[in-house]
Amino acid sequence: MRIDALSIQELPQGPLHRMEASFEALNARIARLAISLGVPLDHEEHIHDILKSPQATYFADPHHKRYWIELRGLLVLRYGMEKSAAEQVGVETLKQILIDAEEHLAIEGFKPGADGLFINALFTKD
Repeated sequence: MRIDALSIQELPQGPLHRMEASFEALNARIARLAISLGVPLDHEEHIHDILKSPQATYFADPHHKRYWIELRGLLVLRYGMEKSAAEQVGVETLKQILIDAEEHLAIEGFKPGADGLFINALFTKD
């Protein structure tokens, strides 16, 4: 089902709130993993480096290696969720959902960019 250019007020609140909550939880987990690993996600280059490196060669601790693998997987999952959500609810609605989710993370004390999500860059047309 595809919904084009509808405002959040025009859509059923249940599915949109669940989508926002999913993005918020996912982004919080990504931020927590990055913080625990000491890996910055504040620039797109950092994310590309993580995705290009299949193994956590920097970490001797087995927990950190698992965290690294989980972080990489969650970043890929988020990209897939963004694509699917854009197709389901439209780009503008997705943008508002992501903005709301990021605002909730800021309220929880996360710094902007801690989760590696760059909303302005994501929705800027080249």
